[in-house]
Amino acid sequence: MSPRAPAPSSVWGRRKTADPERLAADRRLHELLVAERFAGRHFELFRDDLWRYGWNTVRAWMRDGTIYARCYAQQVIFTAHPSEVEELRRRADLREDIAARCVEAAVEEFIKLLEAGFWKPEKGASIRTLFIGQCLHRFRDAYRRWAGPYRRELRTILGMDRESRELGPEKRTILRESLNLILAGASWEARAICELMLTTDATQEEIGQRLGGKSRKSIERHLSRLRGRAHELAAAGLVVRPSTSSAVAR
Repeated sequence: MSPRAPAPSSVWGRRKTADPERLAADRRLHELLVAERFAGRHFELFRDDLWRYGWNTVRAWMRDGTIYARCYAQQVIFTAHPSEVEELRRRADLREDIAARCVEAAVEEFIKLLEAGFWKPEKGASIRTLFIGQCLHRFRDAYRRWAGPYRRELRTILGMDRESRELGPEKRTILRESLNLILAGASWEARAICELMLTTDATQEEIGQRLGGKSRKSIERHLSRLRGRAHELAAAGLVVRPSTSSAVAR
């Protein structure tokens, strides 16, 4: 089965032409890899170099927050909430894990594309440039794999999901105690937002209207600060991370 080529507009789109010396070196390397049938010592060194370059680049772009705009420019569209962007900027361990998943998948696909002859040096893009385009596509999948559980955990620890509202009295009490600790010292706006989320099905836009016309971004900023505090307290063992599918550890 031949590898599936990404859409031209997304991975092979317009880019600045690479330095002629860079392109010449890439051409020689590619010819060597083809001659050796993408196997052997040169191939292993090339593969390792791709991995390191992609891993370092993706981590750096998560740290400075530019990776989302870069994905968008490549038509790699997905939702990244402000609190999630800040979480990745703050935590090196998460950046390393997501980058590793992303680059591992990107290397495998990119090697197949090179073997199939998709790199054309006359188009002006270096091998590394095209590889990073593949990384951006794989970043979306790696990000979603992390963000899904992260969002569920935050909604549970703040008592905002439907399942947590349907727990029995004892578990609801524990959630409420954890929430009270998280909200200690919080602004009245943050407390009001959480109360409305706990007791109604209102959207963030509707909550903003009830609180005097606050914007969705304003609501999200309040929640982002609360989530940060929730993580700090949970890491210190001061609040629980309750599970709705099994008994909550006490």
